[in-house]
Amino acid sequence: MKDSWRSVVRGRLWIVAVALLAAGVALRFYGISTRLPWEDEVYYFKRSVLDMPLTDAPLSTFLLRHFLLATDTTFFNLYLFAALGGSAALISFLLLAREVSNRPEYLLGCLSFMAFSPVAVFYSQAGRPYGLLLFITPLVLLAFLRAYRRGSLWDW
Repeated sequence: MKDSWRSVVRGRLWIVAVALLAAGVALRFYGISTRLPWEDEVYYFKRSVLDMPLTDAPLSTFLLRHFLLATDTTFFNLYLFAALGGSAALISFLLLAREVSNRPEYLLGCLSFMAFSPVAVFYSQAGRPYGLLLFITPLVLLAFLRAYRRGSLWDW
């Protein structure tokens, strides 16, 4: 499986991979400073900002609260959190594709699919936990696939 990485890096395909990553990240950050919040985004923002215990809150609300405390409590940072999660999803999707296939063409195809997918770009710009979901889902599938293939107790 690692031969696909080596062939991408050794050949000129790494330029294409970096260009696809840069284009995907640029699409996720495009226009987030001019967005107006929707009603459900306002609720999600207030839920994360209010000084209430997070004992029953999901992981995304917990992470968003600490991200907003570290930066600033503005709607731009709400969209920034989603765009960062969507950008990290490009890497997690690439890791999943690397585990599935050993051909560099498939890696670049999967990366281009994720970079330019309208649904992935939209979810990465929404002020909801979808960007984080896009990041975590391929990692969960990757862990499941590795556990299935290796069969060791540690992988499960």
